[in-house]
Amino acid sequence: MKNLLEIAKVVTRKKVRKIEILDAATLKNKASKFREFYEALLTDKVKTDRDAAALIYGCNPTDDKYRQLKSRFQKRLVNTLFFIDVNKPSTASYDRAMFTCRKDWSLVSILQMNGAEGAAREYARKTLKTAQKYGFPDLMVLSARVLRQFAAREGKEAEFEEYDRLLKENYRKLEAEIEAEECYLLAERIYRAADAFSSKHTPTLDELRQRVVSLSELHATPLIQHYMFLVWVIGFELQRDYHNVLEVCNRALEFFDSEDVPHRVEWRMEIHRKQLTAYLHLKDFRNGRRVAEKWLQYLSPGTAEWFDFMELYFLSAMHAEQFINALAILQEVVNHGKFRKQPLLLRERWEIFQAYLYFVCTSLHSERPLLAEQRPEGFQPSRFLSKNTVFPKTQRVLQAHFLICCFLLRLGANQLTEAQEALRTLKHFADRKLKPELHGRLIVFIKLLHQMGKRGFEVADLGLTRKYEEELATLPFAYTGKDQELEILPLDWLWEQLHSQVKV
Repeated sequence: MKNLLEIAKVVTRKKVRKIEILDAATLKNKASKFREFYEALLTDKVKTDRDAAALIYGCNPTDDKYRQLKSRFQKRLVNTLFFIDVNKPSTASYDRAMFTCRKDWSLVSILQMNGAEGAAREYARKTLKTAQKYGFPDLMVLSARVLRQFAAREGKEAEFEEYDRLLKENYRKLEAEIEAEECYLLAERIYRAADAFSSKHTPTLDELRQRVVSLSELHATPLIQHYMFLVWVIGFELQRDYHNVLEVCNRALEFFDSEDVPHRVEWRMEIHRKQLTAYLHLKDFRNGRRVAEKWLQYLSPGTAEWFDFMELYFLSAMHAEQFINALAILQEVVNHGKFRKQPLLLRERWEIFQAYLYFVCTSLHSERPLLAEQRPEGFQPSRFLSKNTVFPKTQRVLQAHFLICCFLLRLGANQLTEAQEALRTLKHFADRKLKPELHGRLIVFIKLLHQMGKRGFEVADLGLTRKYEEELATLPFAYTGKDQELEILPLDWLWEQLHSQVKV
């Protein structure tokens, strides 16, 4: 009761008249400008202040009424964060504990600042207990430090010693977690670099792997183990050793399962992503699908994470030549109720996927009779070819794939004059916009198509293509998720199919 009195006094002295949040009543009120702003953000109707001001008030973003609305809306939005529901079945116990623990620590700080020391101590103990159970060394350090202060002031020697021990022990763990995180971030920087697969990074990666292993042996916290697995996976990915990637991923999942280690769902999802990417490179769709089914249970259909996952799932089917499965994945995406509400760039991306699959079904089905009866539902080649799609500079690879699809569709329809024109446009774009250090495989593939066009699509032994075929073979496909590496179909496989079908 004493603690409740302390909290009540703090609230009485400093309470606000009304807590401004985005509650259900506000979001159901069709006349509410807050609701209109919220819905516009969720549906991507607005990207800038200018968009929002024009939509809601028909004014400039410098107008006072828009600036006031934005300020009040942001305040409500941030306040609402303190009341988000973490008790939903889809929320993992680890994530619920982390949110609750951090929320309780915020209460400790607020209560201490306002002199409610008894209540602050109660919540510090609660925070410490949860942090010990789930392994949050940062929160154990913070809460043990506060409790050590109370014990020192009250002359409780045993409690002081215990909190002092916990603080120092977990401070060392926290330092180790920070160092392990540094190892992971350095490895990730290499992974995201343009020359990620260069051998010059090998010594650095070896050092990072050894450092994080040493840290895991000293302090086997769940977070350090997570970083250790990821650093090793990244190293094997950059060596294109996908069998060892899968071995490390399996060990990671076994660790989290067999030891009943508390962990975030996102950690497991990242491991599944690495597995599926490895199976994509190994062209093993059967095992890739098994991983995908496990991954899917953590995703809500129609979310950004779901669309991102479905793309990788689709690519894994395409690269394994499992075109019927690819068609099913594609149709699930484009027929989803939220697909039309996605950003234009995402929808156009999937339209390119449709075009590739349409070409496969209509032109490359000689050895796959079932494909002859299949088509991507709703895809219209004439509409696709009539579009003048221009992607932003950051999406030059998508522009190249769009132009390749235009060429493939013309060629598949035996429109050779139009195919030649599409090829000239593609070659001109590649010469001006693609960079060898980023788009090497794509550039060589386009050179191969150019040689085919120069021979009028009539000669099977193209002669001059051999040097480009050999060059393409020296540039193995490696996809780390970067757009410049995107291949909807393996380019060497696609070239073989086209080459085998030209007339002698």
